[in-house]
Amino acid sequence: MPATIIVVVIATLIAQADRLAAARQAIAGKTFHAVFSPGTATADVLMGADGRQRIIRWGASAIEGGIVSSDGTGSRWTDVWMHLTEYTGRPARRCGDRAAARGELIVQYEHKQSTNRWTATTMALASDAHLPSGVDQALAMLRGTGRIANGERRRVDGRSAQEFIAEWKSPYDDPRAEPPVITGDPLPNVKGDPALEETIQSLWIDSESSLPLRWEVTRRGIVQQGFAFRYERFGLRPPTGVTRPDCVP
Repeated sequence: MPATIIVVVIATLIAQADRLAAARQAIAGKTFHAVFSPGTATADVLMGADGRQRIIRWGASAIEGGIVSSDGTGSRWTDVWMHLTEYTGRPARRCGDRAAARGELIVQYEHKQSTNRWTATTMALASDAHLPSGVDQALAMLRGTGRIANGERRRVDGRSAQEFIAEWKSPYDDPRAEPPVITGDPLPNVKGDPALEETIQSLWIDSESSLPLRWEVTRRGIVQQGFAFRYERFGLRPPTGVTRPDCVP
């Protein structure tokens, strides 16, 4: 590779890292609503440092169920659940012997309207794993996890924004499947429309404030899922009156 091209590639990668670092600094400590397309779901997020989430709270969701007996009679019920996830930033430990578990200690809180009480459980989340929420994947891009490409510039919600692109690995896909191939300069920098088999994720960052504005997953140029960052000051903390485990069973 000619020396001139190498210099350009290095300069581009440095600029990209600087923009992502500025975005992590801009969003640190802020709260925002993740408003998913087409606006049917919303998560409230409290950010920590270095592009890492501290708390994610999901809006209430109704769950229906029922029982049908052998004589054809039955009953139905509806309950309303709320979920809140706390990313403690501490290494997970096993209960009992307190041996280290692989990953960060995650506390998941759950509230049921029928019992009007919160319960808490814990899990260990490996550094290379994400909870299947979309928010986790977007913030992983913000941290520069994996191969990140420079995309296009466009206006997002009336703001000038820079796009960053990465391959999309659905948490529900077969982990043995081959990832999509994204080519370009620097590696990878998508040129034009993605190939037919490619599914990519994009993170749009405000060119002026450096705050993330939108995250999307697209396939064949069609948006599959995504959410907008809606910044607002609000209190977000773990629920009170519930025993919080400090180890993983």
